[in-house]
Amino acid sequence: MSRLYRNYGIFVPQGEYVFSEGDEADVLYLIHKGKVKITKHSGGTEKLVQILEEGEFVGEMAIINSLPRSADAVAIVDCQLIKMDRESFYRTIEKNRQFAKSVIEFLSTRLRDTTDQLAFFSERDETNNLYIDILAEMISKGKTDGSGAWVLLKLDDFLGSGRAGGIDRSAVMTTINSLIVNGKIKLKTDKNNRTWLAVKKNSR
Repeated sequence: MSRLYRNYGIFVPQGEYVFSEGDEADVLYLIHKGKVKITKHSGGTEKLVQILEEGEFVGEMAIINSLPRSADAVAIVDCQLIKMDRESFYRTIEKNRQFAKSVIEFLSTRLRDTTDQLAFFSERDETNNLYIDILAEMISKGKTDGSGAWVLLKLDDFLGSGRAGGIDRSAVMTTINSLIVNGKIKLKTDKNNRTWLAVKKNSR
């Protein structure tokens, strides 16, 4: 990790933001030294999501999609961080198999926790919960369209998934329509008449 820090290292003083909720997600961070807290605002109060320490990633979803940051990241102590954009990250993955293995194991664990973390700090209503489920499915099973501007999830796959499978289909579609009206998602149809749930990258 020391070599990575020499190439991509930055210093973040205690109390400084690594990034803020809503910021563009164009880089990820690996903690070389220090601790970073992840917080989210809900109902006018700040809630602690987790504390990340040496060897853990911060903002790793930037390599999977370009959706805005979903929480704040703040240095608890003076931190040495490894800051990497997608190109640098993938170049390192190709050259360093041990690093690649560590990344895969870490992301697998983190992705499994994503839905629970989001759900805990979200409004407890059906529309928000369904939106969280759609985003979680996109994280694990979604794909980018040909233009690179949209993240897609096949509607039928989502309706048949464990997240929506136990809910009446008409109720799910009613909630999806609410998300469409509110501009959260769109429906897209491909040349084979398959319908996809779509979230635009870098949407705000």
